[in-house]
Amino acid sequence: MKKLTFFALAALLVFASAFSCFANGIVTDKSEEINGITYYDYTITGQSSGKTADVHCIEFTPQSGYVPMAYVANAGSVDLLANHISHAESNGYTVVGAINGSFFEMATGNPLGTLISDGKLVFTHATVSEEVGVFGYDGSFTIATSRIQFKFRLAGKNVPAGIGLVNKPYSACKSFNLSVGNRFHYYDIDACDLADQSVAGYEFICEKLNGTELSVGRNLSAKILEIKENSYYGATKITDENKFVLFVAADSQKFLPRAKELSVGDDVSIYAEEGQSLATDIMNNAQSAISSSYWLVQDGVDKTQVLQTIVHSTTLARAWTAFGIKEDGTYVFWASSEVDGDGNNAVTLQDVAAAMIAMGCKNVIRLDGGGSTGIYIKDKGQPITTTRKVCDALLIVKADGLKAQTPVEEPDNGSNNQSKPEESVPEESVPEESVPEESVPEESIPAESIPEESVPEESVPEESVPEEGNNNGEKSSNLGMLIGIGSVVSLIVAVVIVFVIKKKKQ
Repeated sequence: MKKLTFFALAALLVFASAFSCFANGIVTDKSEEINGITYYDYTITGQSSGKTADVHCIEFTPQSGYVPMAYVANAGSVDLLANHISHAESNGYTVVGAINGSFFEMATGNPLGTLISDGKLVFTHATVSEEVGVFGYDGSFTIATSRIQFKFRLAGKNVPAGIGLVNKPYSACKSFNLSVGNRFHYYDIDACDLADQSVAGYEFICEKLNGTELSVGRNLSAKILEIKENSYYGATKITDENKFVLFVAADSQKFLPRAKELSVGDDVSIYAEEGQSLATDIMNNAQSAISSSYWLVQDGVDKTQVLQTIVHSTTLARAWTAFGIKEDGTYVFWASSEVDGDGNNAVTLQDVAAAMIAMGCKNVIRLDGGGSTGIYIKDKGQPITTTRKVCDALLIVKADGLKAQTPVEEPDNGSNNQSKPEESVPEESVPEESVPEESVPEESIPAESIPEESVPEESVPEESVPEEGNNNGEKSSNLGMLIGIGSVVSLIVAVVIVFVIKKKKQ
């Protein structure tokens, strides 16, 4: 009789396991250890759609010797995911996995916000606050509200509010309603072809000194090597990582007089600092930072059950890209496929959050999705391939290939402190509240040029997104609840089996 009880309980466990798997809509294939990371795929059934899509996952820990790193092949433009990867490899990084990254303006390819890669500030623009996902060198991750600003000196004199764009096309000023066109703009080796012959002005080709770099919380020291007076925006393509260009437009009434005072050999100092005090330490120690990071799950709370939109309706079925962290610190790269090209998709953001919670993720963010969704695993290629060029990527790279982080510095204000530092000078012409975070007014771009996945959160008013199938009270996508129901059913079955066994024994 004891053997009978043992086999009954064993059968019960198998039943419970099978039920949990069924309840989650997940059929897990065999996982593979590839190059020190774990790859596996499974299918997921959308709780509202009832349709099934493929999901591909990569898991790894910082202890494995790999870390996530935000990366862009050509700042200010877009490129295929495969090209972001190959570009990183050509720069000496060992890449074993990747997913597509942040949102961008579909009409132009202009990046929306800020990207830090291996400690370097690769692209940004002044005056705008935004939410960024930040990876620390210690393996930490958080979302911070950031506002990059600059302390800027030319020939020993402070130039308040002097820097506008960093490695972005001049058209970003118009695209994002930025009143920074009259400032100095910075571009270096990370920029793509920014050439805009319609914007005439002065180019100052500069050389970095003492191994300094443009990084948050650190001072870039340089000197002017050459001045091109009759030039245009992006005319000089930088191919030397120790050089950069400062450009000022010919119609800049505010800064052109200052530019005309400069000579070859003059010193340049650019100190990028975090303007939001709560984010200062986070950004100063950022190994990477990527824009368009929005919580799906925060500290174990499923935000898709609280918010109706997280950039898009949480009940919209599309292909999705997500990044998660488990309780034990394991990182998860997650991507789901589209069912077909006719919009017959299976998975909603609610499904994504529920699936990743079921996997053990405590924190999850979404990145760009829809037609931008793609994932790469070294030696397996791209299980989900996108033909769309994307702004940037989130890579998995060998940690020992990262550059050494330089200590945080104080800005170089020079010996003459009579000039006011940049942050003390109010920008009357550009009050912060007049530059909305979303930066891409819906009416400024033809609707047909912006697929749903490319529109930043604030530009999709809540009332404009149809709440398809948002019947949370009747049809919950919370997989944990289903697992709980499975456990209750299993417990009832167990009680019945034990009762039958005891009856037979009597």
